[in-house]
Amino acid sequence: EDEMKATLLRDKLKNILEDEVRAHHGRVLKLSGDGALCIFNSAIEATYAAIAIQKYMSEDPKVPLRIGIHSGDVMFEEGDVHGDGVNIASRIESFAVPGSVFISGKLHDEIKNQKNIDTISLGRFDLKNVSEPVEIYAVSNEGLVVPQKKILVGKGGKYSGTKTPSHTWMILMTIITVTSIVAFFLYKKTQTAQLTGIEKSIAVLPFTNMSGDMDNEYFSDGITEDIITRLSQVSDLKVISRTSVMRFKNTTKNIKDIASELDVASILEGSVQKSGNKLRITAQLINAQSDEHLWAEKYDVELKDIFQVQSDVSELIALSLKATLTAFQKSRIEKKPTENLEAYNLYLRANYLWNKQTLESIGQAADLYKQAIKLDSNFAQAYAATAIASVSGGLRESSWEEHLENIHKNAEHAVSLDSNLASAHTALGQFYFMSPSLNDSIMAMKEFDKAIELDPNYAHAWTYKGWLYELNYEFEKAMPFVATALNLDPLSPIRMISMA
Repeated sequence: EDEMKATLLRDKLKNILEDEVRAHHGRVLKLSGDGALCIFNSAIEATYAAIAIQKYMSEDPKVPLRIGIHSGDVMFEEGDVHGDGVNIASRIESFAVPGSVFISGKLHDEIKNQKNIDTISLGRFDLKNVSEPVEIYAVSNEGLVVPQKKILVGKGGKYSGTKTPSHTWMILMTIITVTSIVAFFLYKKTQTAQLTGIEKSIAVLPFTNMSGDMDNEYFSDGITEDIITRLSQVSDLKVISRTSVMRFKNTTKNIKDIASELDVASILEGSVQKSGNKLRITAQLINAQSDEHLWAEKYDVELKDIFQVQSDVSELIALSLKATLTAFQKSRIEKKPTENLEAYNLYLRANYLWNKQTLESIGQAADLYKQAIKLDSNFAQAYAATAIASVSGGLRESSWEEHLENIHKNAEHAVSLDSNLASAHTALGQFYFMSPSLNDSIMAMKEFDKAIELDPNYAHAWTYKGWLYELNYEFEKAMPFVATALNLDPLSPIRMISMA
């Protein structure tokens, strides 16, 4: 009826939406004239974004907006996004009224302890194409519209109010945490100029725990991860990240098929048998195409010799694949992370828990990292890991300011202890990434660049550098970096999301 007004309202929505979603570390996946689909890494951040957006929309010129939020699985396929997370967010949005923020019971469980977010249960409702009734809550912070319960039919009912006018906008917010991503993703592989040729490429498969004790599983996984970390620093090699190789733990797939999935020429496999302080470690390097064993070694050593075995294996691989190994890279491969074996053992246990990627396991990992630091105050990797765990662990019991300060303190201390540690620079970059000022964005880029220089196979740093460009809407610049991350970590859901 009023084209000029429609344009004004649409532009207001677009500008506020982009600003607030970005400020709360989310992404706008789809934006049409009267609707948007947004994705966040945090349920808390998504809810705060929704509250802020609605408050802006209630100011003149008012935009009648409905928002529905859910936390669940999604699938990316040929540029489109769908799945449980999107469907339920969409259904909840259709229940909402202009000026409101409706959330699912599942999302409510993740934000219910936040003092600054108020909610009211509206009851349980049958949603189209959803098998079980879903409890819906209205966020009741000041400034938001909260419908009376009588507007919604009781338990098992459906929305019975008048049909929302067609000029009401909608936002669907799907929150994806690392722990909730279990969907399959389809994507097109993108080769990038930054990576070396396939003949100098390797995947280190999870070492088999031969100890007969599942409690030692953390140790065999730790050996795998440590060798990957050491090899990753060789710029002349392409080394597949831990996330992707762990998909093949206890697999029945043959070496050739695994290498094809990961796009590598060579595979390292091995086993670890631990009995007290005695270790037996076997390792064999295999040409995936010919199934030829390039070399095989067996090490019967004591626990105190573990770092020497890891560096020996890494250097043998580089030599066998004819990769150039600089003096600096050799010194990094041979560097001991700590002299305290008990601290190292705690660090491996913490990594094992961290890699489970649940909020509980991340919290447990952070506690073990701190215990390792108490045993060795110069353990740079533990400080860096503490900072990264804090980034993923949410606010926990501290305020947002205290949370950021803890990340900053641990990341800076890690860099001060070892200025050549890629994970430390990445942790520091993540701190700057989470800070809103342009200055901090520049500092974040500097830290991610340094991390990539030190560890050109560190997919995490490549991903964050791509995200920085995306936050500034420089999508063409972002593409090579997220593509490189995906090439290094091809089976990681978070890398696939970045490419979508």
